[in-house]
Amino acid sequence: MNKPTTVVTVPHYKDRALKLFIGVFVVGFVFYIVLTLAASLTSITDERIAAFLSGQLVITISGTLYGFAVIFFRKTSLKDAFNEMKRSAVPLVKTMLLVVFFTLIGYGCLAIPGIVATLLLFFVPFVVAIEKKGSFQALKRSCKLFTYVWLSLIATIVAFYLLFLLVTVFFSFAFAENTNVAQVMSGTVLFPLETYAFYRLYMRARKKESEGIKNG
Repeated sequence: MNKPTTVVTVPHYKDRALKLFIGVFVVGFVFYIVLTLAASLTSITDERIAAFLSGQLVITISGTLYGFAVIFFRKTSLKDAFNEMKRSAVPLVKTMLLVVFFTLIGYGCLAIPGIVATLLLFFVPFVVAIEKKGSFQALKRSCKLFTYVWLSLIATIVAFYLLFLLVTVFFSFAFAENTNVAQVMSGTVLFPLETYAFYRLYMRARKKESEGIKNG
C-alpha cells in the first residue's frame, strides 16, 4: 500500500524580498515625481491653491498606490501580481478619478464637505483591488464600510500624518535640511506601514459588517 504523499509549500522568500525592493523603489520614484510637480505649482499659482492641489495630488496618487500595493503583496508570485495589477489598472484609475471628482466638488462647497468626502471614499482602492467593484459601486461600498470604522480611520490618518511630520524632520537633518528629499524618504518609509494599517481597517470593517456591529 502506497503512503500518501505530503505536499510541502515552500514560501517564496525571494519573490517577497524582490517585491519589497520593487515596491519601495516604485513608491519612492512616484513620490519624488509627485512632490516635484507639487513644488512647481507654487511658481504658477497662489501658495494656498498650490498647497491644496498638491494635497489632492498626493492623496489621489497614494490611494491608487494602496490599491496596487494590496494586489502586489497579496499575490504569491511576481507573475501573478503583475498580471492582476494589469487587469485592475484601468478600473482602479477610473474609479480614483471619480473619487477626485467628488472630493473636489466637496471642497468646492466648503472645507468640511471635502474632508467628509475624502473620508467616505477612503476605502475605494481596497474595494476595487479586493472586491473587484468599480466606479459607483466601489464608491457606495466605501461609504458603507466607513460607517463601521470611522473613528479608527480618522485616528489612524491623524497618527500617520503626525508620524510623517516627525520622520520628515529626522530626514531633514540627515539630508542637510533638503525638505524635498526628506518628504520623499518619509513617504517611502511609511507607505508600507500605511498600506497595511488601512488594509487591516478595511478588513475589520468587512468583519463588522458581517457581524452587524457599528461602533467605529
